[in-house]
Amino acid sequence: MNFAGEITIAASRDAVFKALSNAPFFASCVEGVRDLTGRTDAVQQAFIDCGAFQCGYCTPGFVLMAKALLVQHPDLDDEQIRDYPSGNLCRCAAYPEIVNAVKMAARKCKAGATG
Repeated sequence: MNFAGEITIAASRDAVFKALSNAPFFASCVEGVRDLTGRTDAVQQAFIDCGAFQCGYCTPGFVLMAKALLVQHPDLDDEQIRDYPSGNLCRCAAYPEIVNAVKMAARKCKAGATG
C-alpha cells in the first residue's frame, strides 16, 4: 500500500512502478471499495457502526488498510490489527473504535458478508 499526500491509494509495489513508467496498472481509492451495485462494503459499514472516525481525515487510509489486512490475514489477531496501520495517524485518537471496526469487519467477512 502506498500513500500520496491527502489521497490514499491501495496499490501493489508493481503497480506503483508501472504507474511511474506509464504502464497499465490497477489501483483503488476508498470510493472504489463499494461493490458494483453501490452497496457499502463490510469494512466501511463496520467503521460506521463502530463510530471509527471523528473528523474523517484519516478514515480513507484506515478503511483501505483494513481491507488489505483482511485480504492478507483473514484470521487476524489484535496485534496485527494494531501494527498493520501504524503508518496512518489519527489525530482524533479513534484507535479503540478503529480496532473494534476491523474486528467487526473480520467477523462480517467470515460470516459471508460483502468484503
